[in-house]
Amino acid sequence: MKKQSEVRRQKPEERASISDTLSAGIQMENVAIGEAKKRFSELVERASSGQKIGLTRRGKLVEMIVPAPPQESLEQIFRNLDEIRKRSKKLPKGVTVKDLIEDGRA
Repeated sequence: MKKQSEVRRQKPEERASISDTLSAGIQMENVAIGEAKKRFSELVERASSGQKIGLTRRGKLVEMIVPAPPQESLEQIFRNLDEIRKRSKKLPKGVTVKDLIEDGRA
């Protein structure tokens, strides 16, 4: 099954890390936005195979097409919840989660 890719706007704090990523020696193709419109399907396909594509406006990096993060299955999510439950402290006898919630609202 192919990886899904997504096109998403990056938050300002993510943009700051773009230059860090580039300076770390990771290769990324930059494409002008006008050109990207013509080649959009191709660029998304390349991103789905793991490549990062930078979109530029007047020569400045403004956005990125990046591979989507891997999707966790429900089975994995429930396994993670079970691990969290095992690590968490047990409630004292006679105290319920409802009691704790009510105390937090007071």
